[in-house]
Amino acid sequence: MNAFEYMLQDDVLKEYKRVTRETIDEIKSRDVDILVSFGVGGSVKGAKAVINGVKGKIVDKKVVFLGEDISESYLDCVCENILKGKKLAVGFNSLSATTVETVTAYEYILSKGLDIAYTFSVTKESRVGKLSEIFDKNITLNDCISGRYSVFTPIGLIPIAFEGISIDEFLDGAKDGLTENLSNEMYNTFMIKQFKRNTLQVVSCTSKRMSALLKWYQQLVMESTGKDRAGLLVLPVEYPADLHSIEQYLQDGQLQFTEIMFEHDSIMREIILRTHSESLLVSFEVRKNANDFGFVMSVLCRFVVNLCTDYFNVNPFDQPGVEVYKSIAKEVRSKC
Repeated sequence: MNAFEYMLQDDVLKEYKRVTRETIDEIKSRDVDILVSFGVGGSVKGAKAVINGVKGKIVDKKVVFLGEDISESYLDCVCENILKGKKLAVGFNSLSATTVETVTAYEYILSKGLDIAYTFSVTKESRVGKLSEIFDKNITLNDCISGRYSVFTPIGLIPIAFEGISIDEFLDGAKDGLTENLSNEMYNTFMIKQFKRNTLQVVSCTSKRMSALLKWYQQLVMESTGKDRAGLLVLPVEYPADLHSIEQYLQDGQLQFTEIMFEHDSIMREIILRTHSESLLVSFEVRKNANDFGFVMSVLCRFVVNLCTDYFNVNPFDQPGVEVYKSIAKEVRSKC
């Protein structure tokens, strides 16, 4: 059993649901207006993809994600225009408990004297340490969990639930994806006909509400496969916005690529199918419901695990290159 399959075991999901509902009840008991979810990469991308996709939001409202832009100008803007005057709950999401971007954003917001009514952290069991003395609640995950797969854990489930999206429906879809053969069919199709010639993959959508899903998938693939001087390069493309820029390259530049499309627009889908007739394209219709997102994200996680283990022969759950960057970031921050 790999780490992804571990997360979707019935007893593990039961505990994730219990902790999530308990935390949501505690947040609501404090009459909180906004949940500020601190994190970077997989700690925010998964939940953002589901919330934007199901709710159709371009700008987050009940949940604000911070950590992917740590410039003072941006954080000040968020404080002044969104958080000021609101009662807040704060979620600190860092599996290592020391992610520089997450710590920086959290400490900066904390210094602004905002009305913070409730705090919690989500980290690995082995890394909770002194966090237990800082936050009202500390949620720990098994050490095998990787951030880019963590949308199915309380890291993703708490923001999703706070937005009023059913975590039962989301996780039911994920369980269905775990047993679906589609990921194996995708793997076999792409392996036989494409990857041996080229490692470019386009991931596209036909609606702005799914743009965050592209970024989640890009990290999932590139952080999982990009090792030992190999891996898959993922190019996110939004239709129709990118038809007059990236599309030129896809038509006349690099003709050999695979494509995964998330669509909910039959007209745009027909246009792309006709213009990309020479590429290998797998299309998912993703409706505005939690079940669809759980299913698709689970299928894609299985697909990527298969890519890593059966084709690239790398560990799907580590990220040695990212760890080098994190180490340098900590060193630089300690001198500032």
